[in-house]
Amino acid sequence: TFLYVGITVVLLLALLVYRLHKRKIKSQTIGKFEASTTRRTKKFECVTVLFADIQGFTKIAETMNPEQLVDELDRYFIYFDELVEKYSVEKIKTIGDSYMCAGGVPDVDSANPIEVVLVALGMIAYVNNRQSLSRNFWNIRVGINTGPVISGTLGYKKKAFDIWGDSV
Repeated sequence: TFLYVGITVVLLLALLVYRLHKRKIKSQTIGKFEASTTRRTKKFECVTVLFADIQGFTKIAETMNPEQLVDELDRYFIYFDELVEKYSVEKIKTIGDSYMCAGGVPDVDSANPIEVVLVALGMIAYVNNRQSLSRNFWNIRVGINTGPVISGTLGYKKKAFDIWGDSV
């Protein structure tokens, strides 16, 4: 626990210093990707991608009341949404019990690895806290990778922003 707190404090301080420096030099940023533009894709050189999922979710789903299962998963995802908003990370999508987000897209931000790690630490802390409060002992798996991606918006009726590449 002490190590977790120490790492979190160091990352938060590094992020604060970066954001202050960023404001001071007024570095250029790329605005939100607009689905209405004629250009449908964009390449980003440094994006940090996070995948998280509930370990053993299929077995959990077989034994748990469906309404309780969805309610519990919704609690997790609502909290994860709050985390990504707090750290300026972009939620990409959820599929079943999987949650995908990325830093550095659609707005370029060179502090995105720090921000995504802070999201991951927050997710892990939330899951550990939920374990201590309930009978449901869900564990989370989190994977993070940084590198280039291609982003784009797909679809006609229900447009969806997504990312692709080896980094994903």
